[in-house]
Amino acid sequence: MAGVVGVTGHRPAALAGVDLDLLERRVDTVLDVLAELGHDHLLSGLAEGTDRLVARRALASGWTLHAVLPFERLRYEADFDGSGSRAEFAALLDRSARVSVARAGAESRAGAGPAADLGDAAPYAAQGRTLVAGSDMLVAVWDGLPARGPGGTADVVGWARAAGAPVVWIHLRPPHRLAVLDAERGEATSTADLRRRLSAALEREGG
Repeated sequence: MAGVVGVTGHRPAALAGVDLDLLERRVDTVLDVLAELGHDHLLSGLAEGTDRLVARRALASGWTLHAVLPFERLRYEADFDGSGSRAEFAALLDRSARVSVARAGAESRAGAGPAADLGDAAPYAAQGRTLVAGSDMLVAVWDGLPARGPGGTADVVGWARAAGAPVVWIHLRPPHRLAVLDAERGEATSTADLRRRLSAALEREGG
């Protein structure tokens, strides 16, 4: 069975100052190495920013895209900035093999507690936990700082590690260094080979 990789990361406001070309190359490197290890399904929330960047690169590399949304489509689109963003979202949905809506209050193996306890942030927290529960591994484009709200990037990283899934961390800031964060517990896939392959790929690229 093909491995499923979740993605989490920052919205456009946090992406100012990134080297977009280099960041995309880093994402391609990670996806290529994960594909070598048997992963070719991406689970994404399709939010503006990182979610879509990684989804586009995955589709370009022949991966299958699964979307998990915090709300029904029309409500979610209200979060997006302009018709261009909504058109991009629609195009990615059309290319998704499966689309689901996370249900606030549902329990998952991410162990973050009931989403209903988080007020207005509940749908986003439920989305993050659903993403973790459906993934074998997580790719995070992250600045390394605490989450700015429930269900933020740092929370999703923490939930994944607590649930037994390793995290490939692409640092948000140039030169967009790569690291592998081991799971905190559980029967995670060994990350030694993953680290070796990522290191070798970066050496070949001169980065």
